[in-house]
Amino acid sequence: MREKYQRQGYMRKVLDIAFAEGDRLGVPMILETDAKNKCDKYVHLGMELAGTRDLGMFGKLRNCPT
Repeated sequence: MREKYQRQGYMRKVLDIAFAEGDRLGVPMILETDAKNKCDKYVHLGMELAGTRDLGMFGKLRNCPT
């Protein structure tokens, strides 16, 4: 079911709304994700990888703030 909504620009539209609101309020936008492939998608949509934290047996946590 989710596949039919992919590659239609919905994620970009949602992030554009969030970026605009952050700009309007003058605050940074910070996003945390738990997988490199997710982080890569956010970077593709205009975010910047700011760091990665090792969580031991729980894997890595990637921070992708603007």
